[in-house]
Amino acid sequence: PQNYIVKNEMIRREFDRALVETEVELDIISAWMNFFVVNDDMQIKFEQLLKRGVTIKILYGIGDMTPETSDSRNKKTLEVARQLQNRFSNYSNFKMKSDDTHQKLFICDEKFYVNSSLNILSFSGDYKGTDTRAEGGEASNNVNLIREYRKILFDF
Repeated sequence: PQNYIVKNEMIRREFDRALVETEVELDIISAWMNFFVVNDDMQIKFEQLLKRGVTIKILYGIGDMTPETSDSRNKKTLEVARQLQNRFSNYSNFKMKSDDTHQKLFICDEKFYVNSSLNILSFSGDYKGTDTRAEGGEASNNVNLIREYRKILFDF
């Protein structure tokens, strides 16, 4: 197995690669989501995967996800989740689950995963603007770890 460090724009490039290369299952954990990132383009890419028979599982949410008491990021996340669930309600291979997690992870088939600090569905990874935050993590093609992550986190 090969492990390698990913940072900043590289994390987004790996996710874009997953959106093209996934053939069986794409799993995503992102505490927050917003429409700037989960925009029409991304939703079209999701739908293309779903039409090809790819399973997409999204685990989202952190803290209080009750609509009446959530903070603004959680309210946006709930709005995005509702839209995705409505848009893809005809696809049995689209699954979402709310949880209380701060983990950030995506898995492309048994090809690779990226476990990083970047909320892939709420930060575009565009470093051309004024956002100078550093994001980092690790990518790997270790099939045993991929299977273990799926077993622990995506059994829904």
